[in-house]
Amino acid sequence: VEKELADAAKQYKNFQVRADGWQERTVAGQPAVSAIADYLDGEKPSIAYGVTAIIGGHAAAFQFLIPAKDFEAFRPTLDAIVDSFKMK
Repeated sequence: VEKELADAAKQYKNFQVRADGWQERTVAGQPAVSAIADYLDGEKPSIAYGVTAIIGGHAAAFQFLIPAKDFEAFRPTLDAIVDSFKMK
């Protein structure tokens, strides 16, 4: 997760993980972590929301990029996408 965040910091303008943006959660019944970061898409405030889990030796990673003004309204939908994930 830290490598992906470091790469994102190089790619996105003013990329900064929120101090309170880390959260432990589960994905497919396995431990996972999520992070929320702010950045600028051009001059538009935006949010990167990522969730990563290691499941059966494989990484499951979800990355969402969304305008900051829309994040709170869409977060339940984004979380539902993550929560619906199943490993076969």
